[in-house]
Amino acid sequence: MATVPEAFRANYQIRSEIALACLPSSQRDPGRKVMWVNAICAAFLATGYLASLAVAQALAGVPVPAGFPATYLGRQLQTVARVMAVAPSLGIRRQTCFCSMGGFDTHVDQNSSQPGLLRMLADATAAFYRHTQSAGLADSVTTFTASEFGR
Repeated sequence: MATVPEAFRANYQIRSEIALACLPSSQRDPGRKVMWVNAICAAFLATGYLASLAVAQALAGVPVPAGFPATYLGRQLQTVARVMAVAPSLGIRRQTCFCSMGGFDTHVDQNSSQPGLLRMLADATAAFYRHTQSAGLADSVTTFTASEFGR
C-alpha cells in the first residue's frame, strides 16, 4: 500500500480537476488563474483523503470485535470500537462519533414496532458498553441517545 505522502502526490491532479469542476462553468477556463479556489478545494479534498487513508491503514490490522449484534446500529458501534482501538496510534486523543438508527416514526404501528426497535437499541449499546469494559475504556467513554422526534 502507498504511504500517505506518495498517495498525496499521486492524487494531486485528480483533486485539482475536481476543484476546477466545482467552479461555475464561466470560470473553468484553464487559462484563468483561480488558484485560491483550486487550493481551497484541493486542501479540503486532500485532508479528507489523507485522513481516510490513514484510518484505513491503521484499521487493516485490527480484528473485528465479537459480540455485537448484526444490526445496522450494531455494525456502526462495532466500527466505532475498532476506531477507538487505533486512535492512539493516529495521535487522536478525543473522538466524537455519531451513529444513527431510524424507524421510530411509527404512527399507528407504534405499539407493535417500538418494542423491537428499543430491543435493537438496547442490544447494540449493551454490546458496545461490554466492549469498552473489556478494552479498559468504560470510564473514558460517554454514550448517549437523542431524538429530535418529541411530540
